[in-house]
Amino acid sequence: NSLKYVLIRNEEFVMLPGEIDSVDIGIPIKKGNTTVLNEINESLRGLQESGMLSEMYRTCSLTEPFGFVHNGQIVGHDIELGHRLAHALDKRLEIIDMTFDAIIPALESGKIDIAIANYYLIEDRAAQVDFSIPYMKAEIGAIVRRDAR
Repeated sequence: NSLKYVLIRNEEFVMLPGEIDSVDIGIPIKKGNTTVLNEINESLRGLQESGMLSEMYRTCSLTEPFGFVHNGQIVGHDIELGHRLAHALDKRLEIIDMTFDAIIPALESGKIDIAIANYYLIEDRAAQVDFSIPYMKAEIGAIVRRDAR
C-alpha cells in the first residue's frame, strides 16, 4: 500500500508484478505487561470481528498510510487505530512523535505503554517486547524506474 502511494505521485516508477513476501504487523508492548497486552488483543479482536479494522485499512490504502503530519496534526492509519483502541478501552490517548529507534527503549523504560508504528512481527524484536495479535498483513513488493524494466 505504501508503494501504491509512491506510484501515484511518481509516474517514472512502476511496480513489479507479484508479491515478494508478506509480514504481519502488530503493536509492541513492554515485555511482561500482560494486562495491557490482553486489553489490546481483546480490543483488536473486537475491531476485527466488527469489520471496523479491515474497513479502516481498506479505505486508507492509497493515502500516506501510517503516520504523517497534515495541517499540523499527526494523522494516518496508526493514529486512527490508536483512537479506536483508546475508545474501546475507555482510555485517554496521548500521541508522542518519536523516532522509530526510540520506541523500544521508550516501551522498556515505561515512558509509553504501547506503540502503534507499523511494527513488523519479527523474531529479534519479539525478544525485546511482547506483540499484540497481528492487526494487518503488509505485502512486500518492489518498484523500479519505468526505463529500467
